[in-house]
Amino acid sequence: MSLMLKGIGPSKNNGRRTPGPADTLLEGLWAFWKLDEASGNRLDVSGNARHLAPGGTSIAQEAVGKIGAGVSLPNTAKLSVSLAGGILQPPFTFAGWVYSAFSNGGDIWTLEGPTLGPGDEKPLTLGRQNTSFGLVAVDTDLATYYPSPGTATATNTWHHLRMEMPDNQTVKLFINNETTPSVLIDSSPEAILLTDWETLILGKALSLGSVTQKQDALGIWARVLTQLEADWLYNSATGREWPFA
Repeated sequence: MSLMLKGIGPSKNNGRRTPGPADTLLEGLWAFWKLDEASGNRLDVSGNARHLAPGGTSIAQEAVGKIGAGVSLPNTAKLSVSLAGGILQPPFTFAGWVYSAFSNGGDIWTLEGPTLGPGDEKPLTLGRQNTSFGLVAVDTDLATYYPSPGTATATNTWHHLRMEMPDNQTVKLFINNETTPSVLIDSSPEAILLTDWETLILGKALSLGSVTQKQDALGIWARVLTQLEADWLYNSATGREWPFA
């Protein structure tokens, strides 16, 4: 004689819900900043306490960001966090929203390293010049620059940027969930991207002119995101922020 318990029957995955991107985007989350604070540090809500400290000129809250409030970084204003001890290494992914009201140019995300020789203090930068986003990498021979071809985009609007580094010789940029030309570092053993970064910096204008940039909902993952996760995060240009539900 079999025993059947009332109200309990067969279920898919033994009653467990199949994880979706809202769940998996929490895996390997290195830091996430909503960037919606009115002043002071911009808090890392991932629980890893990698808070961004303000510096340079005055930083303001952007009341109408892409997802709620964001941050406005005028001229040489910046937000930064220490990477001492090599706590961020490939593979990783950056993903966030940037408002492209740029006049001339500016740095958006920079992984800044020690000053060992000419040009090596900013070994990896995602920036914008005029109407184009692009990447610049510097390898360990301290003399070779690897810029990606700039990709022109509309101004005065929010763009979703995703920067992936699957290994220490390749950097990929996705704009509004579309791929652009990668930066491929020379494959010779001595030419690899300098990865002993000391500081992550958001903002800080180049000397090309006055820049005010806006950013919102920036996350870093210690892995490369799947296309399904990237689609979910981009959400048909609507965007999602932590906890991604």
